[in-house]
Amino acid sequence: MTLARQRRLFKGIGLGLTLGLVVMAPYSGPSYGAEYLGEERVLPSHYPKKFNGLGHVDRIGKNEIVVDDSLHTLASHVTYATATSKHGSSGDVRLGDYVGFVSNAEKEITAIWVITKSRR
Repeated sequence: MTLARQRRLFKGIGLGLTLGLVVMAPYSGPSYGAEYLGEERVLPSHYPKKFNGLGHVDRIGKNEIVVDDSLHTLASHVTYATATSKHGSSGDVRLGDYVGFVSNAEKEITAIWVITKSRR
C-alpha cells in the first residue's frame, strides 16, 4: 500500500469516526429532560439540576441535620420536597433517606429534596 493510499484510508476512518460521534451524541443521554444522579437514579422534573450537597441523613434536629457525617445548620425557613410532592414537610425526611440539599451564602440549608426513601 502506498503512502498516499494510507493517508486517504486514515482520513476516511477519521471522518467516519467524527460523523459517528456527532450523530450519536444527542442519543447518549438517558432521556430528554431527565436529570440523572449516579447511574440509575432519575430525578423528578421539579428537582433542581444541581445540589450543594447529597448524602444519607444520619440525624435530624430542630435547627440542624447531619448528612453523611457532616453537620449542617438549617435556615430559619426550609422547604422540603419529595418525588411525588413539590411541597413536602420536615416529616418527609427520615433517618437513612438519601437527600439533596441547597444552601445559602451563610451555608445554611434552605431546601431539602428526598431522593430515595430509606428502607428502615
